[in-house]
Amino acid sequence: MPLRSVTAYCRIFIPCCDCGLLFEGDGETWQWREGNALWLRWEIRADSQRIDVTFTSEGRAAPAVY
Repeated sequence: MPLRSVTAYCRIFIPCCDCGLLFEGDGETWQWREGNALWLRWEIRADSQRIDVTFTSEGRAAPAVY
């Protein structure tokens, strides 16, 4: 059986989007209305050459670490 060269391609399609999550400060009070929460947002932009992901955060709280 002769050897032959095989080339395979994988195309990944990433939609461009803006998403986010809200972490309420303590989960028990309404302090997030006064900014005592954490908004994490990310934006994904892609073209044929690169994928860019930008993260931003707003607020004064931090998510709990367990």
